[in-house]
Amino acid sequence: MDEIIYKDYEIGKKPDVLYGPSDFVKIKNFLKSISFTYYSLAKLHHRNDPHPLVINNLYEAKVQNYPWTDYYTERKTWTSDSAVLRKWGIKGLKLAKANMENLLHLCNNHSIKMKIVVYPYPYHILNDNKKCLQVGFWKKFCSDHEIEFINLFPLFIQNKTPNNFIVNDVHWNINGHHLVAREIIKYLN
Repeated sequence: MDEIIYKDYEIGKKPDVLYGPSDFVKIKNFLKSISFTYYSLAKLHHRNDPHPLVINNLYEAKVQNYPWTDYYTERKTWTSDSAVLRKWGIKGLKLAKANMENLLHLCNNHSIKMKIVVYPYPYHILNDNKKCLQVGFWKKFCSDHEIEFINLFPLFIQNKTPNNFIVNDVHWNINGHHLVAREIIKYLN
């Protein structure tokens, strides 16, 4: 789903109007070219189309039928719900694959060895979903491109509690960061 949100943003991309009648326009265009947050807010302002990162009231957004209203509620289920997969996942995976191939190309051009790491959301842990769609997708991608694949799903799921995440969030807490660091160090050594 994130890939769909970010698909139109390209860091460093020259804005439509590089120079304007004032320094203010130049600053705005520069900020759009280096900041996804600024880019999104500017796009929202011009289109009057709420972006999921700035919707404050999901109920109000749903009532008004904004296109991004299901983003937060469906985000965690795209790997297990076929309707959500069709709505977001297929397009998102296609974009993710293309972006990862671009990143791989960049790494190869600079002699950087790439590794791909996957980890679960708390939703996957609570549902004991070790064979999540994204695991299979990225494992195949790595196999096809001869990249090392690191699967952290079993590491996180073994406890069956999302205690390595910030409460009600998909980001790791300090314990989660320590857990991942210890595991990644094994692969780096």
